[in-house]
Amino acid sequence: MHEARFLHVEEAVSSSHDTRLRLWRGDITTLAADAIVNAANSQMLGCWVPRHHCTDNAIHTFAGVQLRAECARIMEVQCYKEPTGQAKVTDAYNLPSKRIIHTVGPIANVNPTDLHREQLSS
Repeated sequence: MHEARFLHVEEAVSSSHDTRLRLWRGDITTLAADAIVNAANSQMLGCWVPRHHCTDNAIHTFAGVQLRAECARIMEVQCYKEPTGQAKVTDAYNLPSKRIIHTVGPIANVNPTDLHREQLSS
């Protein structure tokens, strides 16, 4: 595991709109929570661009090769790319969280459509 101070989700600020939600900004790979959400690609195998600063790359890098292997097994059984708006749950391996929720979000660029909004909310 990389050297970092782990933040427990209880330390994050409660939302004024819904106290079940907590707001926090920082390195998601240091968050000790029941689950974190990964902005995954449709292959679910993590980002393969060296030193790319995306969340997907950070999560797969610090969770370890076990995560990439589990995602590869899931996709081999599934036999098709992960659809936008769907999710898969894996163990978090070397991260302080317990699980990772991998979901493929819509790519809307600057003009999201109603379909993009629907996919994101799902």
